Amino acid sequence: GELIDASAPFENPRGVAGAVVLTGLAGEGAAAALHAYAEIVRICERLETFDRAIVALLIVAGAGASSVLDEPVRDPHAALAFGPVLSLAAECPGLALRHVDCGPDLHIEAVADAVTAEALRGDDATCVAWRRGRRFVRGVEAIEVKPAAVPPLPRGAVVLITGGLGGVGRALARWLAQTIAAKLVLVSRNIPPDSAALAREIEALGGATLILPADVCDRVAMAGVVEQAAAQFGPVEIVIHAAGAAGSGKIAFMKQADDIRAVVQPKAVGMDVLAEVFANTPLKLFAAMSSFNAVIGAPGLSDYAGANAVLDAFVASSAKPTAWARAISIAWGQWADVGMAARRL
Repeated sequence: GELIDASAPFENPRGVAGAVVLTGLAGEGAAAALHAYAEIVRICERLETFDRAIVALLIVAGAGASSVLDEPVRDPHAALAFGPVLSLAAECPGLALRHVDCGPDLHIEAVADAVTAEALRGDDATCVAWRRGRRFVRGVEAIEVKPAAVPPLPRGAVVLITGGLGGVGRALARWLAQTIAAKLVLVSRNIPPDSAALAREIEALGGATLILPADVCDRVAMAGVVEQAAAQFGPVEIVIHAAGAAGSGKIAFMKQADDIRAVVQPKAVGMDVLAEVFANTPLKLFAAMSSFNAVIGAPGLSDYAGANAVLDAFVASSAKPTAWARAISIAWGQWADVGMAARRL
């Protein structure tokens, strides 16, 4: 068919059957990922306005945003594109979206072959990857996990929790105080009036607290937090990254750039700051509080899904400091009575 420049006005929109966005091919970090996110949404908005008889397919082609064969993710921020890919089809019945991860080492000819093959396929796969000439399709599978009676964490460990005064942060702080008598450094941009009562509650459960105001995206502020924590409790041993914002819940076409940044930055940029501040610290555990929406999209959550996908990609990436003993990302569902989902109800 005819090739059309998506940056120019379409003269004959009903003739457009789909589009391809090349993004994340160079591993350029947070700013490039936000630009790519905006491009995906902009093109989809223009495709969606068409009075079409067939569903339009948008292929988002990237490189190295996923780990398929145990290779490290090259650029965690490129995973931001998963957000609109997963959510926009649920918002727009006239659209189908597919993310194609071509791997970090494919030449442009191989990328073109992979994209062409995907455009000609008739299946409904949303996230696929090409590695060593083979096509992989992402899916989910239910498994049974038996909870441990006691977490495999050292008793009395110094634990820093970003977003520590949010609903999830508080729940984790109470649990860690009760189970391992943790020394807790709770970090939040704003300190609410009931923080002193929370500190007393945690101490009654067997833990200790240090509550500090700081923006996780501010490197200088977070370095100061680490220094204060070390002065009171000793070196931080465990970091739980629970900072985040749920966003407005509006469909992607209605979100403004500031709305998207407000959701993405606490998780994705905050992750970068933590990796820098703790680059040489032998953490026993780094745990990112992610969401199942990073895998299963939902209407209104394109920015939130993408931000959590960045966290998932980070723990499997070469950006993760080698000094850390372990890094995990936990894709939570809705918590009962606390957290972002509870505030939306």
